[in-house]
Amino acid sequence: MKAVPNGPGSDSRPARIEDLQDLALAEEALAHWDELDPALLEAIAAHPQHGPRLAMLQRADRWLEKGQRLSRSGRMPEPCPAAEELYDYGRGPGYGPLSSARRAEIERHLVSCRECEAHVETLATPPPVPLDSPSALQARPRILPPARPARPTPSPILEETATRPRFRSLPRLVPLALAASLVLGLGIWIALVPSGRESIGFPSAPLLRGSSGGPLYFPRERVLRPAPAVAALFPEIGSELVFEIEPQADASAYAIDLARHAGDAFAVEEEVLAQLSGDAPTVRATLALEPGDYTWTARVVVRGLTRELGARDFSIVADADTDRRLLELRDLPESERRMKAVRILHDTGYLADARAVARALPAGPERDAYLGQVPGR
Repeated sequence: MKAVPNGPGSDSRPARIEDLQDLALAEEALAHWDELDPALLEAIAAHPQHGPRLAMLQRADRWLEKGQRLSRSGRMPEPCPAAEELYDYGRGPGYGPLSSARRAEIERHLVSCRECEAHVETLATPPPVPLDSPSALQARPRILPPARPARPTPSPILEETATRPRFRSLPRLVPLALAASLVLGLGIWIALVPSGRESIGFPSAPLLRGSSGGPLYFPRERVLRPAPAVAALFPEIGSELVFEIEPQADASAYAIDLARHAGDAFAVEEEVLAQLSGDAPTVRATLALEPGDYTWTARVVVRGLTRELGARDFSIVADADTDRRLLELRDLPESERRMKAVRILHDTGYLADARAVARALPAGPERDAYLGQVPGR
């Protein structure tokens, strides 16, 4: 390694383990960590203050080496699309059409370019609706209605013949008033009398924009790691992970790589947990994952050529509150218990688990419509 100075104006000498107590000498050693003696490197890694700094430097070095390997292999990032193309891709108000080939190119670019992805995601929120506040109403120009023509003065003879007694028209209104009172009474009776059965419907899939949509559907965001009692009550949660991909035209095979990552900016996905494949866009895997952050990437084979479909992150979460709410359903009939579990899991963001419980319900139009919903743009 480079020599570490031994104070102002003194000669340089190699770094030693006892120099770690001196902050200036320790920082100089960290600046040349890749040239240190293995014993000194281990001492720095075990140091409570300098060990985390060394780990960050090593992760940054691995991240830079990965970028250099991509550069040498010719896989340089493509130039960013024009702002107008990103706007048309995000389908903002007044957007222009894009060809399917260009949309696919922009989709692949967004996977690796966070800045462009952030621009597209800004179109996910519509502009605010203007408020009709009193101050705004006063600021608006007042438009007066057109003046009505003056009513001519009727002839005394015609007015006398056209005038009817006011109470003569009441007999015609009595049947209408009676019918309205019957309808109102029936509505109040239906509202007050208990039906004996709670109406439960399937929730709706959220509408997403930009890279939040396809072609990688589920799992996404959060996946529940259930407690043992919840897993016994709902065996389809936690035991199987279903990877759902948007069907690709002329595809003969689908492949998935599942990896766990550390979750920081310099993390390199080195721990590949599973490599899955199948001939359908739905790939099932029996996996019991620990809580943490995961990434799955997908590929498809079309006419003998492999095409990348991108990557999606999700987290395995242990949620005591959701476990408690699911356990409160244990005394309900099985069909009602699963329907309510679907609603709870969907509303709390565990979309993949909600779909797993829904698949365990008997097939029907409502269930099939719910499972047919996918995140779209």
